[in-house]
Amino acid sequence: MPNRDFVIREQLHESAVAQSLRWAQEAADSGDFSDALEWLQVVEVVRGDLPPGWGNKQDSWRYRRGQGPAL
Repeated sequence: MPNRDFVIREQLHESAVAQSLRWAQEAADSGDFSDALEWLQVVEVVRGDLPPGWGNKQDSWRYRRGQGPAL
């Protein structure tokens, strides 16, 4: 059984990732694609990758910001 501190850290970690994704979506919804992409970078650093489906949003936001998808 995992120890209690580990479980709490994991819950906080997942909560931070979820909040960062919410902020990314909110920024994109308001048209601030640069800010949205920065929030996704935070998630990539903290989590190691983006959750399923978020890579497509990242490409779309890059395109809409005028950068185009990453190669």
